[in-house]
Amino acid sequence: MLNSCANIIKNCIRYSDIAYQYGGEELVVILDGCTKKDAVRIGQSIVENIRNYDNTPYSKMTISAGVASMPDDAQTFDQLIKASDSALLKAKSQGKDQLVVF
Repeated sequence: MLNSCANIIKNCIRYSDIAYQYGGEELVVILDGCTKKDAVRIGQSIVENIRNYDNTPYSKMTISAGVASMPDDAQTFDQLIKASDSALLKAKSQGKDQLVVF
């Protein structure tokens, strides 16, 4: 399932963007030179494409996502990861299968 999810993400992001596994089942997408508005649009596209993916015969896949940006939400990469993780945790606590903006 993680491979299917990674392929969907790859198809939703720009050629210049980078997606990588960060911990067990967490993925990080770096959208360099992207406005926060466009990052939200890309994130929503990822959430919707994973939600609509036919994963038969296995259960439906969903994803919770958090968006944060520099320099609006963080000054360093570590702060950026913490801010996006905070938004991710909020998405999970609000019922999962959604994107939350920091």
